[in-house]
Amino acid sequence: MIKELLQRSGDPFEDTGAWVIEILRQKDPEKDILAHIEYVAKIYALDWDAKLHTIFHNSKITHHSRQGMEKIEAALGFYKSLLDETAPHTEGYCRLLGQKSKLFPAGRDNHILCGSGTFINFHHAFQPGVMLSKEALIRIFFVPLGAVMVGNLIAVIGSNQAKIEKWFVQENYDENIKRLANKSSEGILSSEFKNPANALFNFAEKCLNRYADQLSEDEPVEINLYHFTNYADKAEITLHCFSAPLFKFYRKVLNSRYKREWARFVNSHYRNENATFEEGLTEDHFLVKEKKEFKTVGGEEFKTWSNPIYNTLLRGEDILKYFKAWSAGQFKAQKRFYITHVVHLYQTFLKGMREETLKKIEAIAEFIVSDPNKRKQRLGSLRSIGNMAAFRRYLLELIRSNVEEKAEKPLISLREYVTYLFPDGAPGMEIRDLLLISVYEKLSEAQAFDDLPEEDEAPETEPESDFSTSPN
Repeated sequence: MIKELLQRSGDPFEDTGAWVIEILRQKDPEKDILAHIEYVAKIYALDWDAKLHTIFHNSKITHHSRQGMEKIEAALGFYKSLLDETAPHTEGYCRLLGQKSKLFPAGRDNHILCGSGTFINFHHAFQPGVMLSKEALIRIFFVPLGAVMVGNLIAVIGSNQAKIEKWFVQENYDENIKRLANKSSEGILSSEFKNPANALFNFAEKCLNRYADQLSEDEPVEINLYHFTNYADKAEITLHCFSAPLFKFYRKVLNSRYKREWARFVNSHYRNENATFEEGLTEDHFLVKEKKEFKTVGGEEFKTWSNPIYNTLLRGEDILKYFKAWSAGQFKAQKRFYITHVVHLYQTFLKGMREETLKKIEAIAEFIVSDPNKRKQRLGSLRSIGNMAAFRRYLLELIRSNVEEKAEKPLISLREYVTYLFPDGAPGMEIRDLLLISVYEKLSEAQAFDDLPEEDEAPETEPESDFSTSPN
């Protein structure tokens, strides 16, 4: 039975419960599972006043008809009937753990996001619930100690790496026990974050900071955050995916070579009402207008605000437009910046762009800024490009100028043009955006801020912020 209680199933709720059971068994291996159930039931009923309606809908531990010890006794009675197999059951294969055993119906009262027993059309062959083994049902009872509230919904983690799941559950469990000890725990642990994107990026960063030596760079790491509620008629779930390529990129971008420039870029995109971003030498902050005064808000607070960069990355969408708009903004504000190496990292890890393509873009950018008498006109022309035909004409004009200057080798060879810049199916305007970012950076490094054309083109304004998840 212990094996079935602890084995990984791939179901995030089942596995969260299993990790809590393992932690409890490691702390007190002499107790049997019913004793662990009783220990947890007392926390739920007495310390948390059974505030678990977002997980267990009308369960033995939450039903309003019972109070205090009655809730504990009802829960123990139910799980004891599973353990001694006196509860109504059939025989077959557990839908979640896979082993052949006696099966018991799982509904929203003893599982998460299952169909209710009154809606038999939710289940195969009009069964009274999803038919699960006793071990699968028992595991779910422990989920609240390993979960965390993010905003008004609950979050659990699933990963292709078991140790990452355990780190998440262990952190939540330890904080729960700490708060129970000092009498400050009143329910499921609440995260400082109000939206799942920030919470997921924060957890990924913790993994990389605390456990980097336990995560081989060769291991693909994927983390999924399940944001849900099982409450009454408002049951819902949303999946937020931190993909393996994104984790690989994030691991790299948090290294010292990239970290400060990445932070400058990301921090400037946090959003809150009446907040103005101000960049510091080592730490950034916001000025928030409250009535007639301004309040300084540091990283510990503004990191909980909504950030379209995180939202966009988790959706698997492109953030190049944000890099371009940020670079244009830095140059217009006459600030020196170095973002190209971060952009190249992003293009390599998340867009699959060739290193040869990025090097050729850098060479073209160098040519654009090489002549002080022509670079303002060249930048203006590059900014005004709105389609691929215009961009090709622009590159041909650069090639012509390069020939007229009697360069030792062509700026763009036919092979480079066809293979690296514009292979079949490649988004050509992406090359234009990367070229703009590189030109802005090179001009800022040279302090050539007078080379900014007088009129800004429309695409250079910052993309509209994404508030698909609730801001703080």
